[in-house]
Amino acid sequence: MRCGCKGADLQQMIKRNGDEMASFTRWRRKHLYKLRLWLPSLVVESDRQLGYVLLHAEDLKGTGWNPDWLTQDEALAFLSFLERNFPEGPAGYDIFPALRKRAAQ
Repeated sequence: MRCGCKGADLQQMIKRNGDEMASFTRWRRKHLYKLRLWLPSLVVESDRQLGYVLLHAEDLKGTGWNPDWLTQDEALAFLSFLERNFPEGPAGYDIFPALRKRAAQ
């Protein structure tokens, strides 16, 4: 299957995705200690797993983590941390509404 991209467009797309991944890796490493307060080390130590958890608000196939592992206060603290520090907005990331829901329970 062809994407219909010209060579230069494809190179630009690959570079942008690589830059975004590098930015996420730097963010994850910078906040490694804090993230471990709320997530298992196996999740926090992997860009792929952390990205999955932030997107889907669970790690059922890996560690089994989901927001129910957190107390209401922990969920609120994690949500506050992400709202202040996450390099992208909350759009498309299930972790934000899942943490809001858990904090309200």
